[in-house]
Amino acid sequence: MDEKFQKIKEVVEKELSCSAHSMDHIMRVYNLCLRLAENENVDLDVLQASALLHDIARVKEDNDPTGNTDHAIVGSEMAVPILQKLGFSDDKIKHIQDCIISHRYRTGNKAKTIEAKFYLTRTS
Repeated sequence: MDEKFQKIKEVVEKELSCSAHSMDHIMRVYNLCLRLAENENVDLDVLQASALLHDIARVKEDNDPTGNTDHAIVGSEMAVPILQKLGFSDDKIKHIQDCIISHRYRTGNKAKTIEAKFYLTRTS
């Protein structure tokens, strides 16, 4: 795993330390996406980052007694400063956000990029 993705993984591990959605789940999604993307024309940086970050806000949703928190929306917002710090371009950040938001298909968020569509079909 590239150093920048290792840093993302470390941030996610801290966020998920008290969640039923463990790093085992995150790594299964990550590894499955990489394996299935081997012969696909997708941006691997976008796919890897979104796979690692897709549940980063799960604890926030789980701890919201109102049920109004959507971990996909909040997670896409949490991802921005992490990705900016690691030097991702604004375009890649938007693509990653789309993947994170659209992975929660039951809220009606539609995938807008090929990476998000690819990711959605592999994680839903």
